[in-house]
Amino acid sequence: MNPLPQTDRTFGLRVLPGATNLAARISLDFDQKLFRRNYRRPVLVAASLASDQADCRRWLAAGAARVFGHDLAARVLNRAAAEAAEPLFLQAVVHGPADTARDDLCCGLADACFDADCAFFDDPAGDRAAAELSVALAVTAVVERSRLMDLRRADPGDVVLAVAGDRLWPDTFAAARKALATFKPGQPLPGLDFAPDQALIQPAPLLSVHIQHVLRRYTVKHVVHAMTPIEADGLQPALDRLLGGKFELKPARTRKCFSPLLELIDECGSMPETADEAHRRGIAFLMVVSQPFAAAVAARLRRLGSPAWPLARLGPAAREPSYRPPTSETGLQSRAGGFNNDGRTGQFPASASDASEHRGKKRPPPGHSDPAS
Repeated sequence: MNPLPQTDRTFGLRVLPGATNLAARISLDFDQKLFRRNYRRPVLVAASLASDQADCRRWLAAGAARVFGHDLAARVLNRAAAEAAEPLFLQAVVHGPADTARDDLCCGLADACFDADCAFFDDPAGDRAAAELSVALAVTAVVERSRLMDLRRADPGDVVLAVAGDRLWPDTFAAARKALATFKPGQPLPGLDFAPDQALIQPAPLLSVHIQHVLRRYTVKHVVHAMTPIEADGLQPALDRLLGGKFELKPARTRKCFSPLLELIDECGSMPETADEAHRRGIAFLMVVSQPFAAAVAARLRRLGSPAWPLARLGPAAREPSYRPPTSETGLQSRAGGFNNDGRTGQFPASASDASEHRGKKRPPPGHSDPAS
């Protein structure tokens, strides 16, 4: 494929020279020994995404075509990252007139691919005579077969971590615009580094690099068992994708909003109750993590710039998928230890002494009756 000037900077060591204008040569691994992943049984992972016309009009009306391109690329790259896969290349078919907005959108796509160490190709087959701008994306990634996500490794007590995101979805956009109108234009919002007009066009967080950083930390143990991004359909469909109805969920006592921006909007009292819980609380991504490592994984993500806190714990196997958001009267009451309100590990009531006493008891032989009973 013939790269555009703004996209050739995304070509890393995996892109091999010598291809024709209509194709590209991609190596699964690096030739340099320093960067090699040494795949033994590589598995290719594919994910795709098409732009929503309402979203496209909203971002273009704000003059944020480049940010919109970054948002689209981040969303499709997060879908591949949910399979623990490392992105190889992203292809885009952009329909619309050849104007500045189209070029800015392609630059935004290239920005996200550059940040994710992923090659970007703009397919020249896009219809430039189309009246409105639209985008179709496809990403190809690779993962070692032994490192694929497998929910069968999860056990009751494992933690569902929620990664924060500032992106506003259609069911929260009107309320956010109303709340942000009360702040002074052009001035940074309290506790944030962007102004109200920029808050309305915050992209989805690009998590593929941070997730790979966490997964490479555990080369032997399988610490993360399942992942999925939050999409426009909301929290419950995401939990269905994540757990497949195999576990019940016990909500954790945690913060009301995961995103500082959504927390600020919620404090203004304009967030509708009809909005989806994940969109209302600023949740961008979900991960099922083994209980002993959940606090360390969450802390590492926060250090990398992706705030993460516990959302719930896995309960016993469920007949039907169910999730009830935490309230002031209910919450997670686990005997195995867990998280307190700021995300650090804490001890829940009744645990260590009872557990050690239970481990010290010997099982009576068959046919023996306990005198104490």
